Amino acid sequence: MTERFASKELAGLLERTPAYWHAFGLLLAHKLRLAFEAIEEAALLPAAPRVARRLLLMAGGYGEPGALRNVLKAPQEDLAMMLALSRQTINQVLKHFEAQGALKLRYAEIEIVDADKLREQSLVERI
Repeated sequence: MTERFASKELAGLLERTPAYWHAFGLLLAHKLRLAFEAIEEAALLPAAPRVARRLLLMAGGYGEPGALRNVLKAPQEDLAMMLALSRQTINQVLKHFEAQGALKLRYAEIEIVDADKLREQSLVERI
């Protein structure tokens, strides 16, 4: 569960427990890395690997086998907004992943059937 703190509450918490600064710094560094990766992917990657990577990230186990949630509550329109792609492009990519056996699509849900196949789709072949 994610909790939100007002800046005064956060400052007070960090003042009372200085050891939290380290954890807070790690969290901020992780979030910043994710933001830079998203910017880089948006600029350089085709749609299919971007969608696959976002689904794996949303499933919570990107890079950590066995930690994936199987069912994501994610309307295609939301995915489109997250990735700056059209809903039609998202639909085409998801249908392709479904045909490959990586996903099963339902109304406002995406079930990851084969995470390894989805990981394969997240890779970009280098020429």
